[in-house]
Amino acid sequence: MPCRLSSDSISGSLTESFSSFKAADERQRSNNPLFFRNPVIENPGKAVYNGKEEMALAGKKHWEEFSLKYVLGIDTGGTYTDAVLYDADNRQVVASGKAPTTRENLAVGIGVAIDRLPMQELKQAAFLSLSTTLATNACVEDRGGRAKLIFIGAEQPVVAETGWKYGLPDAEEILFLDAEIRSDGTVEREPDLQGFLEEAESFLKDADSVAVVAYQGIRNPTLEQAAKKLIRERFGLFTVCGHELFWNLNYLKRGAGALLNARLVPIITDFLQAIHETVQARGIDIPIVIVRSDGTLMTEKFALERPVETILCGPAASILGGVALSGSPDCIVVDMGGTTTDIAMVLDGKPVKRDGGISIGKWDTFVDSAFIHTLGLGGDSRVRIGKEGLLVGPERIMPLCAAASRWKTVRDSLRELAESARKSKHPLQEFLYLVREQAQDVSYTERERRICAALADGPLRIDRLAEAAGSDLYTLDTRRLEREGVVLRCGFTPTDAMHVLGDFTGFDRGKPPNWPPAIWRGCWGWKRRRFAGWSTNRWSERCTFTWFRPSWKTKIRIFGEDWTLDCGR
Repeated sequence: MPCRLSSDSISGSLTESFSSFKAADERQRSNNPLFFRNPVIENPGKAVYNGKEEMALAGKKHWEEFSLKYVLGIDTGGTYTDAVLYDADNRQVVASGKAPTTRENLAVGIGVAIDRLPMQELKQAAFLSLSTTLATNACVEDRGGRAKLIFIGAEQPVVAETGWKYGLPDAEEILFLDAEIRSDGTVEREPDLQGFLEEAESFLKDADSVAVVAYQGIRNPTLEQAAKKLIRERFGLFTVCGHELFWNLNYLKRGAGALLNARLVPIITDFLQAIHETVQARGIDIPIVIVRSDGTLMTEKFALERPVETILCGPAASILGGVALSGSPDCIVVDMGGTTTDIAMVLDGKPVKRDGGISIGKWDTFVDSAFIHTLGLGGDSRVRIGKEGLLVGPERIMPLCAAASRWKTVRDSLRELAESARKSKHPLQEFLYLVREQAQDVSYTERERRICAALADGPLRIDRLAEAAGSDLYTLDTRRLEREGVVLRCGFTPTDAMHVLGDFTGFDRGKPPNWPPAIWRGCWGWKRRRFAGWSTNRWSERCTFTWFRPSWKTKIRIFGEDWTLDCGR
């Protein structure tokens, strides 16, 4: 796919970057009323969002009042949360803090990280800059909220045949509103909106957000706007239209991006709520900006309405940091975390940008971004045995060494499993634990509610969970609960393998290495160190294959000329 270089320069100077942001913001605001990136607003307060009151941007300062002495930065990933206090005048980090990301309550991990910074200087910070891989991880792991897609004037056979290429669900899971729309956007036959409301009653009964996309909606958005108005009035659901996000012709790709945006709403909403809760508890009242997937900045309000713009904001921030730290204008930046490995290219000090939008996981979208390849592979990737042999990723789970450090019952249960020498086709060494309560959510099945109730007192090994939930290992289905972040799985990961081999001892090294050898033979049929070695080797092989595979021989556009870049050489 053709690429081009970004016209935005990467500068090590935060002051220069912020000044450029201000100028670009003023140009964008004057040229496009739908595009707002100004990190301060004149009337801060609360806004009704998805039926809830959300804190709008708490900025009370104006550009001329900004002092860039200190800047606070927070990055929340799937495994760790980092906080940094930066001295912009002297261009140096004053202090930094790291804490495990607490999935059950993001504010806890964010608070621990912030509390490791000096409070006196922290309260002098001019603004707070955020980045996160929560949306990135959700795309790779196919997680998110219960979003539904409505197509207006679309051809159902076309969607059924080709929609999967963009990440769309089966056509049976999409509501098609019949209408005749010409290629110029003229509506030849209006849809039956009253009939639509009756059909939507059952279609949206378990949805928490909706995406509406019309054929040629970018040329005539009136049908999308009418459907959105009806949905908001009748069902009170957060609704986004395709034309509000993208101005590209391919309605299938617009539909995929709009649906993904709706799925990410609860993830980014929870993240920003946790940020507000944390900083307000510490008496910090500063404007908030968020790194966008293309490396620019956006407002909190923009991110709440368009969370799809945060898909690669974490990796985009890594590009800026990698160039600044290395001082190299031409480099490949590789960022490996707990869930994903993100790879980007920088030429002449500028990130190579990708035309056509982001492709990540199963999703193909129109979201602008630097050319970043994301692989579902990290320190917390799930290791398991499949028909193809040893499999690593793309799912992220909690490492057993971390779970055993947190819950004594996990270690005791593993020891009991090892001593029993029990063998099974199922991963008996894996556990599930409850992240958030869903007892009042009637949309979950009775069996799903029993699973949550069984986990109320702590994690359970999957065979014990099946028994407690009145099920068995063959019918125990936790996929929706895991996909929606209600429960989280614990199991063997590369982090555990590194503990076994002594390469990493971030958790108590006494946990995985000293499990009785029988657990390795009982669960996998291999000796402990042999299995750990194979896990890390497979992990490394996937990384190496991805970095230098043929697809990285790509064409890019530099100053109007096409070049072929072969990253394997």
